Amino acid sequence: MASTAVEIEPLAEPRGVGRPPIYTSELAESICKLITAGRSLRKACIELNISIATVREWVVTDHHGFSAQYSRAREAQLEHWADEIADIADDCRRGVVVTEETDKKGKIVSRKTVESDAVERSKLQVTSRMWLLSKLAPKKYGDRLAVSGSGDVSLTAFIIQGGQEDPKPIKDVTPAAIETAAIQVPK
Repeated sequence: MASTAVEIEPLAEPRGVGRPPIYTSELAESICKLITAGRSLRKACIELNISIATVREWVVTDHHGFSAQYSRAREAQLEHWADEIADIADDCRRGVVVTEETDKKGKIVSRKTVESDAVERSKLQVTSRMWLLSKLAPKKYGDRLAVSGSGDVSLTAFIIQGGQEDPKPIKDVTPAAIETAAIQVPK
């Protein structure tokens, strides 16, 4: 799977070790462009030669409104990863598997090379992205649970009024009753 090319203008001057770099809107935009293109924050920081801790600090402290910009980039990153899943599954990569047999002394006796589809690698890439998506955006990409039931199910609700110790059962629970009282299900 070829990496997505993102054009980023080089920073004015190389950064050294020590004091955190000064925030610029151009740097923030570059970080977000790389994340939107599917890069991890770690890889984006390496490419831009900036500390990941500094970027996380900008997010937490909402430095110059960076937190909202970063959140939008992360949402776009998830969409990018979701699109990549189909691309990876459709890609027929060829891989080489080399197996070697050795004798008791560790000397190679035979070597077998087989070229085949890199199915296991692709499966790992797809599974990893699916897991990440389900954890980072569970409402959109998480597993859906279907709840069904059969048979006769009844629910008895009790309404507690003004410190009453013996709650009275309610036969028909209406939205108005729910809004005006605390509804409890007996244990």
